[in-house]
Amino acid sequence: ICIPSEITETEKAAILQLGKELGIEDTRIDEEIKAAAIGSGVDIYNPSGVLVVDIGGGTTDFGVLSLGDVVLSRSIKVAGTYFDDRIIEYVKDVHKLEIGTQTAEKAKIHLASLSGDLPVDETGKLLTFEVMGRNVTSGLPKMVVLEPKEIRDILLKAFETIKTNLIATLEATPPELAGDLVDNGIIIAGGGAKIKGLKEYVEEFTHVDVHISSSPLTAVVDGTKKLLKMNKNHYLGEM
Repeated sequence: ICIPSEITETEKAAILQLGKELGIEDTRIDEEIKAAAIGSGVDIYNPSGVLVVDIGGGTTDFGVLSLGDVVLSRSIKVAGTYFDDRIIEYVKDVHKLEIGTQTAEKAKIHLASLSGDLPVDETGKLLTFEVMGRNVTSGLPKMVVLEPKEIRDILLKAFETIKTNLIATLEATPPELAGDLVDNGIIIAGGGAKIKGLKEYVEEFTHVDVHISSSPLTAVVDGTKKLLKMNKNHYLGEM
């Protein structure tokens, strides 16, 4: 079972206990960031350091890995679900429309971009997205057309926290590994890695090459399957 980087020992114990209650005799836990790295094709047992960012649903995890271990890591609760909640709040405040989480997520997927160039369709027409919900004033059904600039502004504000924590991770990286990060770049996985313009956005303030995982949505799952085949001593949950 993969876990965020900064959960407590009590939470780890609870997860191991959950596995036992589900009838799984051999339950082990490891850090999500390690699985994301392996699932993205990174050889984490190489002595060269690599920085991985996993923008998932509930958390964004940052980790520097070397020699098969997580040298430093941090985790914040600013990720996919947080983006959806901000979209819901925005639509309610600005358009006076209440929408659900599924609608917010669809709008995010369709329009999400951090790029200065707003997304367009194959004909060059600016992308928009129709959302249906309940008018907060009348209580009646209502439709609103969202534009990509609205979603981009929401995401840019949310990504300030991710930006701050990524810079803090880089600053905390041991000097002997900092040079490796320049050579190896930053690996980004998770559903958030699919946001248009993310690579350019991160490169602009880090001045480090960014590589988007070839399978961002399944990197953690793919890495977990590979972890199962590795030496049990690599697991955090070893008793």
